[in-house]
Formats: sequence, structure tokens, C-alpha cells
Amino acid sequence: MSYIELGDSDCLIRIATSIKHSFPLRWDTPVNHWERRIFPDAGSIPAISTPLPFLNFISIQKRYRINQYIRISPIRVIDEDGKNLGVLETTEALKIAHERGLDLIEISATARPPVCKIMGFGKFKYDREKGEREHGKKQKEVEVKAVRIGFTTGAHDLKRTAEQAKGFLEKGDKVRVEMRLRGREKAHGDLALKKFNAFLEIIQTEFGIESPPKKFPRGFQTIIFKTHASR
Repeated sequence: MSYIELGDSDCLIRIATSIKHSFPLRWDTPVNHWERRIFPDAGSIPAISTPLPFLNFISIQKRYRINQYIRISPIRVIDEDGKNLGVLETTEALKIAHERGLDLIEISATARPPVCKIMGFGKFKYDREKGEREHGKKQKEVEVKAVRIGFTTGAHDLKRTAEQAKGFLEKGDKVRVEMRLRGREKAHGDLALKKFNAFLEIIQTEFGIESPPKKFPRGFQTIIFKTHASR
């Protein structure tokens, strides 16, 4: 919950005005309710702490212009059934929306004229969030897992690490394979690279390599990813 100290009425008015001008939104009942508490009709404003829940309301709706905050005119209007009502003056579109007990929502600000839709804002927001969630599932971000081997890692441990890398790949993740070199091992770069490539060969699944193994100050590394064919 956010709070604001009500002591300096001029300062508070400037803050509230700045917020409203920065967010061309639908400031209906929730905001007006708190405005009545913050700005009484007469008398001085007492020094009290008042919760401002409409700040959360701002973050939800800040991407859309709604109802009287659609300032441009004329606009192209689509009704709640998807029917194109044509290009109307904004005041006429607002009247239609009001008569149907719905909102007028700007859905394409860059079109000329802008496109607005008549529908309930709650349903509009729900449909948009649902679409974004479904899109997010389809565009799942690929994680990069990591496995590490050493210059002297034994055959049993190499096999176990290869199985771990295989598991990551088959889940759709990329895998960063690292070989750490310590002390005098760094002087045997050619032998270390051969062992590194030999480890990649024992990973029992088909994979691609984003780039050839690269040397970095502490050893070698590369990133591998799953391909569709099976080995």
C-alpha cells in the first residue's frame, strides 16, 4: 500500500495533477473516491496519511486510452460484436458506448484515423492478458545450463557429466560446457582441447555447436544445443 503525507495542499495538488497528466487513463470511481478524501470542498487539509490504492490502478491501465481520455477525433469504431461502425466523431462513439453500458477503448493509436473498440474494459484487459500468457508459453525463453569438467576428470565422472548434459539438451535447454585448467595444466592447451572434444563425443544425443570451443583465461568452453534428429 502506498501512502502520501497530506500537509502542504499546494504541493499535493501539483503532485496529483502531474500524475493525472502523465497517465491519460480512465480515472473513474476509484480515483474520484480518493480525490474526495484528499481534496475536501472547503477548509484546510489535515496532516494525515491516506492510502492511495489507485496507484495500482494506474499500473494496470496505463497502456490504454479509454472513454473521455481519447482526445483525437474522428476515430474508426468497432463494436462489441466486431462490426465496423465506420469513422465517427469521438463524442458520437462515446454516446454509443454509454448507451450500451460499455467502454470506448483505443486499440490502435498509430492508425489513421485511430481505431477504437466498444466493449467492457474488464473483458478487454482479460483477453489481452490471456493472449500475452499464451504467446509467452509459445515463446518460452531457452535457458542456458552449465556443466563443467576438468583436465584430470576420470572416465566415470565424464560419463556422468555427459548424461547430465544430455538431460538438459533433451529438455530444450542449451548447455555451456566448460573445462577448467589449473596451474601447470594451462601449459598443455592442445591436449586439453583434445580431451574437451572427446567429452563432447560421448554425449549420447544429437546436438549442434554454436561456435567452436573457445579458450578463455581458465580453460575452454562452448555452447551446444539440441537438434531434431536422434543419434
